[in-house]
Amino acid sequence: MRKRGRCWMSEGDQALVDLLRRSLRQYTPLTWVKFSFAILGTIGANLCFLALPMQVPTLVAALDSPSSSSSSASLLSGCLSMVTLYLLRVVLSHGGRHCLESVGVLTLLNIQGEIFSSAQRLTVEDFEMRFGLGDVLGVLEHDAAVIRDVLTVNLERVLTGLIYVVGGIYLCLVISTFLTVVIFCAILPIGLASVFLKKISETFGKRLSEKRSLVVSREREILGCARLVRSHRMEREEERSYRRLGEEYNEEANRYSAFMSICKGGSGLTHSFALMMIIYFGVSQASTKDGLGSGQLVALINIVVEIGKHLEGAVQNYLLISAAGGNAKKIRRILDAATHSEDIQRGQGDGPSEIDRIKDSPSACILELRGCTYLYNDEGTTRGVENISFEAKPGEILCLVGPSGCGKSTTLDLVALFRPCQAGKILFHGVDTADLSLGSCRSLVSWVGQTNPIVPGTSIRDNIAYGMHLASDEDVLEAIKLSACDDFLDASNLHQSFDHGFNLSGGQRARVSIARGLLKVLKGDAKILLLDEACANLDAVSESSLLSSIRTIVKTHRIACLFVTHRMNHTAKIADKVLVLKGGRLREEGTHVELSARKGIYSTLLAASSESF
Repeated sequence: MRKRGRCWMSEGDQALVDLLRRSLRQYTPLTWVKFSFAILGTIGANLCFLALPMQVPTLVAALDSPSSSSSSASLLSGCLSMVTLYLLRVVLSHGGRHCLESVGVLTLLNIQGEIFSSAQRLTVEDFEMRFGLGDVLGVLEHDAAVIRDVLTVNLERVLTGLIYVVGGIYLCLVISTFLTVVIFCAILPIGLASVFLKKISETFGKRLSEKRSLVVSREREILGCARLVRSHRMEREEERSYRRLGEEYNEEANRYSAFMSICKGGSGLTHSFALMMIIYFGVSQASTKDGLGSGQLVALINIVVEIGKHLEGAVQNYLLISAAGGNAKKIRRILDAATHSEDIQRGQGDGPSEIDRIKDSPSACILELRGCTYLYNDEGTTRGVENISFEAKPGEILCLVGPSGCGKSTTLDLVALFRPCQAGKILFHGVDTADLSLGSCRSLVSWVGQTNPIVPGTSIRDNIAYGMHLASDEDVLEAIKLSACDDFLDASNLHQSFDHGFNLSGGQRARVSIARGLLKVLKGDAKILLLDEACANLDAVSESSLLSSIRTIVKTHRIACLFVTHRMNHTAKIADKVLVLKGGRLREEGTHVELSARKGIYSTLLAASSESF
């Protein structure tokens, strides 16, 4: 909701101000000193520059009467004053700019840190439906830098322009009242036009940012599936598609450049008109009314020229700041979405007392779902799961089977609290998860997904002990052995780098992910193990060894395990209970033997699986 005091500001302006406030709040005292010196340095440098033309009448008067001794002293004094002012301007200007650049780097890091932190708190729905990796990366790499420029380059130039314009008008007023009115009449339409063009500039900025995000998103998507592109010989088509997006971005950038050029040209034309008025029309009138001397006329023309130059820069950078409002709106969308996410509303605290309270609960079930529903859109045309209810006891393995798209992975997402239950309850040890912090709930769950990610730039040990800071090397070695990773990982060198995981096969990556999940059960607080197609990429020998390890760990540590699989032989090997899903509903529930005898959905899946071999 907008604040009344800022109702005159556009949405882009408000987003920009909010972002700058967020960044300023993180400044240290030293940063504030640098920022203050940068602003004061800019003001001081411009005041020195403004004072330079005022020395011209003294120099001209001294040159008009070279034989006088006083004129020589005046000439020397004027020259020394100009040199001193110029040197002082250089020191203040470059010193202030250096400090401002230093502040700009910190500002960029602050904004990127806010975006990165917010992106990690986005709900799965927001990340999948509203933003996506390309949008977030585009905001991090491009939009954040635009906001940094606003606080450094653009702000400095607008401030410089305003100081010189206001100061220049005052100096002109001292020299000639009549010509000051002429100058003011030329500046007024430029200022009014800038306000009028501000909204257009903001729209351009938003469109440019969106086009840029499309390019970045395409880069990530295509470069991330190089094998697919090459196997289908789509390199040239993808190059053309990428170039087309680049051309669209270039066309938008050219339109924006043309808009800025027209604005700058209009400003320059108005300024030139004012200068022409002074030279061809105002001089004779001013000489009569104000008694202008030649030195004062030279100073006046010099001031007017500089006013025009700085006014053009101020207008251009004012419009650039307005354009940044479009970038700021994109950033604020991510920040606002993260602020309203369940992670923030419920908190991330995982105090030991809360976890102990859950474990000490007298409930006989570790996990219980009561009428849980999750729909993928508001209309309900794409259904995830509906009215799912089941329970898992200590030492129990539940296999979830069913056709693709029936809701197996969605069920695991609900248990892992990646997605919120839209109806129903999830209970851990008899305690409703809605009454607990997300941090505590997620400490009790160990999740292994289908994608098998490798944490880039880390060692073998850090990958497997990810988030387990108290795990020892012996603990990691135990997880490596249980997950059948010891045939390709060097147990004697746990600090060897994975090199982004590209030197591992799909099956090896899967086993590393399983080792990571098992370690959280062995040495962490996890009492629920979620395996989503964890064995899909494994060979028969590794699969058999791993299934045996999983069953041993579940029975020994008395945890509950949900195992999603399409391989029906898994249910006979390790399942204590089988859950059959179809169309987002739980259709059958029982042991492998019971469901095989029913001649229902499970027996049909089992028969189809047998025929495929």
